[in-house]
Amino acid sequence: MNQGMLMDKKQLAALAEGRFELAFARCELRQRGTDDPHVLVGAGFLAQDKDGTLLLRMAAHEERTDVQVLKMEFSQSWAAGQIIPETDYYDLKAWTVSGVEWRAERVSPNMDYGMHGTAARIRLRRIETRGQWEHRAERATVTVSIPEELDLPWHERISTSALSGAVDKFRCDTGQFSWLAHKVNGQTTVGFSVEGENAEPAYTHFLRALKIVLGRLIEPQQFSITEGHWRATCLASRSESTTKRRLAPPVRGLRLDADDTHAFIRAFLEHSTREPLRTDAGGEGGRSELIYRHWHRILRAWENDLENSALVLSVAIEGLIKEAFASEHDVDAEFIDQLDRAKPILEKVELDKRARNCVLASIDNARAPKVRGVLRRLVEQGALHDGHVKAWSALRNTATHGETLADDDLALQAYINRFHICLDLFYRLVFVIIGYRGHHRDYSVVCSPAQQEWPIVPFPPVPPTPASAEAGPVPTGEWAAPPT
Repeated sequence: MNQGMLMDKKQLAALAEGRFELAFARCELRQRGTDDPHVLVGAGFLAQDKDGTLLLRMAAHEERTDVQVLKMEFSQSWAAGQIIPETDYYDLKAWTVSGVEWRAERVSPNMDYGMHGTAARIRLRRIETRGQWEHRAERATVTVSIPEELDLPWHERISTSALSGAVDKFRCDTGQFSWLAHKVNGQTTVGFSVEGENAEPAYTHFLRALKIVLGRLIEPQQFSITEGHWRATCLASRSESTTKRRLAPPVRGLRLDADDTHAFIRAFLEHSTREPLRTDAGGEGGRSELIYRHWHRILRAWENDLENSALVLSVAIEGLIKEAFASEHDVDAEFIDQLDRAKPILEKVELDKRARNCVLASIDNARAPKVRGVLRRLVEQGALHDGHVKAWSALRNTATHGETLADDDLALQAYINRFHICLDLFYRLVFVIIGYRGHHRDYSVVCSPAQQEWPIVPFPPVPPTPASAEAGPVPTGEWAAPPT
């Protein structure tokens, strides 16, 4: 019975320190996307480069003439500016000297061809081994090793005594999901389990929720997945520069905020794993994919380009509004009636065909709900306030009209203030979509020497009145006051 490979403490330490190595007695690279694939077979060696990327080197014996070598070196199947074809990718199988099989899919090897063989260098995003076990696991689980201490609101002690031991655990059990993070010796181990036999989809949503609530990227280097009678051990590349990126998180990370952190993760998980709200809502997982993609873009822009971050954030807000909030309630009925009466008149006016089509298309586009109108409705419903709408309008206008920041401290501070107000707006939209009820940092407040930190406030701030609730739908259930 193949039981795969279990990582011991020495191997995990080597992986965290960038000195992990693994020899393969046999490697097989098989070309994708063709009925007559090129197959390379040879020995290989897996190690980490200085940035923590997994790099596999292998050599395969192949006899060819010098003419064939030149032809292979200078031939290419791709064209500049075009998507790389599937035939440029390979699937990898590799066996250790003890017979453990590892696999990686859709890798892109860098080949060097010679008269007596081919050398391949492959940067691996992920490689895994899978084995069968005698006992069936009651719950699907994922155990993750992260080579640093996460800034979680640790709230449980390692000891049962209330006065002894370190506060080094972060634990929650919702019944359907459970997670436990434990810090030790500068590293963090996270265990996640879910009902059923399919852990990885729910774990992906859990990891995304953890990234958002901590305001940073997290790249585990090793994780094991147990599903039924099967167990997989996975190794992954990790970039130090990527993991250093930070964005102001929605929830404060102190010990007293542990309940709010758990509540955000739970809300994100439950939204992500239930049936989609609409067939066009991003498929399985509702709108969590859209939320994460926008958050990730905001994080990258904020870290890399201060001015570009305005455009990215304003577009992210507009994207969430159009996907999750805009409805027939946000259409100006009187204006639509005016458009309906104007359209047949314009169709009869003697105009060039191109001009007429342009005018009629503009009328059709004008029928759609406007983002500003949806934001106003959310203000009336109590999710937002007027400051959010004003800041978003100012930030969006600056970005879309190509304006640049003035070389002036006051202008820069005003820009930073608007960015944080709009970031608060983005987070509040996320709260409504996933159904989060708890406390959060209010980035819409401009801090001063008298108030040096952003305040912690409940969400939703004010339960809507029956009249405002009729103004339009909210993507999730009832508005309820958060626990105090």
